[in-house]
Amino acid sequence: LAEAIGGVTVPPDTTEECEEMTPVGPLAVLSVDLRGNYSRELGARRWAEVICAHPDLKFLCLARNELGLLTKEYFLDLVCAAVASVALSVLDLQDNFPHATGKEGETEMGPPPADIIEELLSDLPVGEFDATEVSRAVFIRRHRGGGSAPEKKGRQPQQGQASRHGHTQTQPTSANNSPSA
Repeated sequence: LAEAIGGVTVPPDTTEECEEMTPVGPLAVLSVDLRGNYSRELGARRWAEVICAHPDLKFLCLARNELGLLTKEYFLDLVCAAVASVALSVLDLQDNFPHATGKEGETEMGPPPADIIEELLSDLPVGEFDATEVSRAVFIRRHRGGGSAPEKKGRQPQQGQASRHGHTQTQPTSANNSPSA
């Protein structure tokens, strides 16, 4: 599924198949919810590749996919891919780390351990993600900028109108460009 959405094709087995193949681009998909599908580490790696390359994917949910069952590396790769992505706004990776063994001997999954949370918070761009959500492995991009001044969005104050802070803003004029009355 990741390969199809990302536009990646499996290498052909024969030369004849190679000649018949046409290039495939990413599918026009905005949202994918694979909660509870047990993608594990291999799936995490594939989805990280898709996140990096897909021009339109805005939301990806891989909650309860056991992405951190054996190692944290692929989980961290997904987060890095989300930060680098030009399109992705929401990455839900809840309940992907083993916590305890349940009554029937099944491993219960939960949020990342504290050391992984600390590592994430120190590596994530300042102000782009909420620390409380990150501790639950939910990454919702607030704004881009990596700590620099946030991009101005929405309507901007017009000439001669009061801004949000009550100051009147006017355009400077020169002798050649004086406003007519």
